[in-house]
Amino acid sequence: MNIENIAALVKQLDAIGLESATSALVKRISFLPEKFVLERTLNKGTDTISLQLFFQKLESGFEYVLRYYDVILTGETQMQDGALNDMSILDLEKEMKGIDWKTAFDLDENKPIVLDDKKTWEKEAQVQKVITHLTSLEGTEEGKQVAARLKHKYWSNLTHLHLTVNLATIRDKSEVSQRFYPQNAQNLISIDEAYRFLLNRKLEKEMLANRKRSGEAGRSNEAPTDEAQSGSGLLRKRRAGRPRTGNKANRSK
Repeated sequence: MNIENIAALVKQLDAIGLESATSALVKRISFLPEKFVLERTLNKGTDTISLQLFFQKLESGFEYVLRYYDVILTGETQMQDGALNDMSILDLEKEMKGIDWKTAFDLDENKPIVLDDKKTWEKEAQVQKVITHLTSLEGTEEGKQVAARLKHKYWSNLTHLHLTVNLATIRDKSEVSQRFYPQNAQNLISIDEAYRFLLNRKLEKEMLANRKRSGEAGRSNEAPTDEAQSGSGLLRKRRAGRPRTGNKANRSK
C-alpha cells in the first residue's frame, strides 16, 4: 500500500474534522477501486450533518485524491398530529420509532426463522405493517409529503437502505447542502465551518419561503382597483386611437 499517499489523505480528513476515519479509508483503498465514497453522519444538537467524501484513483494506480466532499444539513423533523386516510400520523411515527431499522434493512442478517413461531418473525411483521401504512398514505399528495418526511427521519442514514428504497424519494425539502473542493490540506473547510455556513443558508431559505407564502396570501386577497381598471382602459383607448403610420404612408403614394 502507498502509505505516504494514505497519510496525506488522513491529514486532509483531520483538517476537515474526521480524525477517526483512518480505518475506513484504509479498508476501502485495499480493494483498489477506481473511485469510492466515504460517508459519515454527525449530530449537532437537533441537527444532523451528513458528509460524503469522493475519492478517485490516479492513473499511477496506487494513489488516491480527495476530489470533493458534500456536506448536508438536515434539521430535526417534527411531525404534527393529525389524521390522513383514517390514520393517526403520530401513531404511525410511534410505530416507526419502535423498530430497529438498521437491523430491518440489514438483508445479510442470518437469524433463525420458524414459520410456526410468530415470535421469530414478529419484527418483520411490524415492518410490513408500517410499510403498508406508508403506502396507503402515499395515495394522496399530502400523504406523500408526510410519508417522505417519516422515511427521511428514520431511514436516511442507514447503510443498506439503497438496496430497497429510492433515496431521492425520501429527501427532506428542508435540507441544505454545499459541495467543497479541496485545494490543499491547509485550506480545507472544516465540519464546524461548513455547519455555520449551512445554518445561514437554511435561515435564508426559510425566510424566502415565508416571504413567498406571505406574498401569495397577499395577492390572493387583492382585488383589482378602480385605478388599475381605468388605467388599463385608458391604455386600450390610446392604442385604439393611435394613428397607423404605415397605412398613412401607403395612402400618400
